Amino acid sequence: RQSELLTRPGECRRATRAAYELFNQNLLPGVAARPAQAVFLGGYSQGGHGAFAALDAAPGYAPELPIKGVIGHATAPNVEALLRERSQLAPYIVYAYLNYYGSEVIKPEDVFLPDWLPTFYADAATKCVDEAYDYYPVDPKLLFRPEFFEALYFDRLAETFPAFKQALDRNYVGNYFDANVPVVLFHGEADIVVTPATHDHFVARLCNLGKNVSYKLYPDTTHFQTRQASFVDSVNWMRNIMAGQLPQSQCATFFTSKLE
Repeated sequence: RQSELLTRPGECRRATRAAYELFNQNLLPGVAARPAQAVFLGGYSQGGHGAFAALDAAPGYAPELPIKGVIGHATAPNVEALLRERSQLAPYIVYAYLNYYGSEVIKPEDVFLPDWLPTFYADAATKCVDEAYDYYPVDPKLLFRPEFFEALYFDRLAETFPAFKQALDRNYVGNYFDANVPVVLFHGEADIVVTPATHDHFVARLCNLGKNVSYKLYPDTTHFQTRQASFVDSVNWMRNIMAGQLPQSQCATFFTSKLE
C-alpha cells in the first residue's frame, strides 16, 4: 500500500542484501545461477522515492552493496509537492507520517475536514491507492481544513505546521552524492500526479549535487504509462553501464537554467 511504501525505504536495501545472502550461504541448492556484482535500485512513483531513499542511506546501512545505478519511473521525490498536486493521496501520507513520527508531528484532525475523520484510519489502512482517486474529492478544499489548505498552498507549512514541514523536508530524497552512481529518470509529459515541473525541480536538485543524471520525458505519456514507455530505455541504460559505459550526464545540456 502507498502508506507502507512511504515509511519503508529500507525494504529495498534489506531485500537486496537478503538476495545476496541466499547465494552466499548456499541456501538455494541446485541453483547454478549467481547474481552479478551489480545492483540497480529502481522504482515507480513512490517506489522511485524509495529507490533514491535507499541510495541516500546505503553508505551507512549497506556499504557492501555494489550499487551501479538508480532508475526512477515517474518518481515522486517530494512528498510536500505530492500533497499539493494530488491531494487525494494525502490521507495515505498523513497516516504514514502519523504512524512513523507520531501525533506530535501531524494529526489527522489538523489536516482534514470533520466529515473525513470518523473513517480516516480504516480508509487509509485498507483502501488501495487506485480507490483513492474515486473516493476522495479532486478539489482539495473539500478534503483539507482551511488552515491546512492555506499553509500547504501558500508556502506557510513551516510557520503553521513546523514539525510536519521538517519531516517532509527530511524525506525529500536525492541527498547522497557519488559520481560513480549515475541515475536515470523517466517521466511522462502528461503526468498530473507528479507534474513535469515538480520533476524538473528534482532533476535540478540532483544536478546541483553534482550527480550524473540522465533524463527522458515522453510526450503524451501519463503517470501510469511511464513504466511501460520507458522499459526498453531503462534496460538499455543498465546494459550500457554493465558494459563499462558510464553515461554522460545531461545536466549541463538540459538543466543549467533550472539549477537552484
